[in-house]
Amino acid sequence: MNRFQSLRTAIVLLVMAIMSISCFISGAFLLVFKVAGAIQWTPLFLTIAMLEVSLVVGTVLAFFVSKRFLKPVRELIEANKRVAQGDFSVRVREDDENTGEMQELLNSFNRMVNELQGIELYRTDFINNFSHEFKTPIVSVRGFAKQLKNPDLSDEQRQEYLDIIIKESEKLCNMSGNVLQISKLENQNLVADRTVFSLDEQLRNAILLLERSWDEKQIAWELDLPSTEFYGNPDLISQIWKNLLENAIKFTPEKGTICVVLREENHRVTVQIADNGCGMDEQTKSHIFEKFYQGDTSHAKQGNGLGLAIVKRIVDLCEGTISVESAVNQGACFTVCLPNLKKNQ
Repeated sequence: MNRFQSLRTAIVLLVMAIMSISCFISGAFLLVFKVAGAIQWTPLFLTIAMLEVSLVVGTVLAFFVSKRFLKPVRELIEANKRVAQGDFSVRVREDDENTGEMQELLNSFNRMVNELQGIELYRTDFINNFSHEFKTPIVSVRGFAKQLKNPDLSDEQRQEYLDIIIKESEKLCNMSGNVLQISKLENQNLVADRTVFSLDEQLRNAILLLERSWDEKQIAWELDLPSTEFYGNPDLISQIWKNLLENAIKFTPEKGTICVVLREENHRVTVQIADNGCGMDEQTKSHIFEKFYQGDTSHAKQGNGLGLAIVKRIVDLCEGTISVESAVNQGACFTVCLPNLKKNQ
């Protein structure tokens, strides 16, 4: 609001300046005519003549000056109309001749449209990925359910089709549960039900709960988990480790190694979960915490791209940070840093 008030003030001052200049010019003309003897001085005639000349000169000057001065404003209005119609590709020209608040206004508009365009692209990708992730298992369930109606199926084929249907149904259940979970987290602003619990014990339990997955791949573990008490919501915090560990197990090759390190310093706890899997490139790293994003575009690895988005939201709720270091074929290391509020009480 202050920006537009300043703009209005500038326009008023400009008009006043134009009128002053026009009065000066009209007075100069009248003086010339007087010296030349072309007119006779009278107070009434002088007043009327100055007003008429000022009006003409002021109108002409105001037309040309305002046309130049208000040009970026008109461009901004037209650009706003296009944005209102859903065109986020529009940009206003940032002319070097525009200085001060006008230039700041144009810069702010372009930054705003850049953000809107990014949000629109993200929304489109989200819808496309969401549709794909839900449609694939539904098609599988429908297709194999139809096959079960075939009376000529052998018992072995029937069991195989039933296993596929159960697997795809579980995938849908997990996905719908994750969607509901992240929706709930996005509408949550505070972490309730905090209590003191053993963070190192929670990490060990999370690893044991996933034993079937990592035992099948004969994955080795390197653990450095000193005794650490943590003050927080144990259910929320456990979801962080569950998703990160599942992710590490999924991308670690057979007979690979996963390292889990826990440290506490300066009222903060840091947990690092590192694997020696396939790693990821820079583009994948920049999108890894977005909903439904999967670096594996072939979908060869099981998952729906929601686990890390849930982790990021929980970490944000806890006022912590999460980062990832990775390179192609060099594994990945996720670092979670959380404030341990118990120490401050």
